[in-house]
Amino acid sequence: MEYFDVLDSRGNPTGQQKLRSEVHRDGDWHKAAHIWILNSEDELLIQKRAPNKESHPNLWDTSAAGHVPAGDDATTSAIREVEEELGVKLEKKDFEHLFTVTQQQILHDGAYINNEFNEVYLVRRDLNL
Repeated sequence: MEYFDVLDSRGNPTGQQKLRSEVHRDGDWHKAAHIWILNSEDELLIQKRAPNKESHPNLWDTSAAGHVPAGDDATTSAIREVEEELGVKLEKKDFEHLFTVTQQQILHDGAYINNEFNEVYLVRRDLNL
């Protein structure tokens, strides 16, 4: 079971943790990490989302991304997502925090509400995937 830290509308922790399904059912604010990987040729790595994803299946997406589990920070989550999705091991020093984007979406006739603070990181790295 995956728990998220619930945030207020300004991104501050509320002290509450909820299951992923509850957060998206109730529209609670939470965090995600989005990673953009740029190589020395200024080419951006993107990936296509799996067809079974709950949100935006089969669409192009960032190099790697994922929710920030309860108790984690966004950079730690970014490191884990890059390794899980791309098989690449990176360290905190490899990530440049660019900015935070708020995202509000209602999908599946209101059954999936995504209120998210996306921490966006840049990694400059030549990868042989």
